Amino acid sequence: MASKKSGPKTDAGKVLMANPEDLIRIVPLHLPDQVLMRPAGLAALPTPALSYRGGPLLSAVKVFTIYWGDAWNQKSQADLVSKLNAFFGFILTSPLIDQLTEYNVPNSSIHHGSFVGTITLPNPVPRAARAMRPFSISCRGRS
Repeated sequence: MASKKSGPKTDAGKVLMANPEDLIRIVPLHLPDQVLMRPAGLAALPTPALSYRGGPLLSAVKVFTIYWGDAWNQKSQADLVSKLNAFFGFILTSPLIDQLTEYNVPNSSIHHGSFVGTITLPNPVPRAARAMRPFSISCRGRS
């Protein structure tokens, strides 16, 4: 038995949405132009005016992960450490980093980074380190 298609239609009579009973079309693979059109009366968004102000540019980051505390040695957390390290190893050399070239500036460009290592410190976190924020960035000179 063929499924009937119903739902909102375009001017041409095409169905915009599959019938909920049509289990073959769970996720639409195409959005019709009518869905993507800007509603009447809505102003266009202004073009962003980004400018480089001479600050440091991280051109090829080096990531070293530090897992602090005994909890990271537990089996469930050790698996997470492995997955996080694998993520950094992948993302830093992936084509996704190539997309950052739009932020290149004269005499400095963004390249693939590297995952340089990891350590798990079982000692309690020192008081001074508790005030540090995750993902602290250290810039040692400009490239």
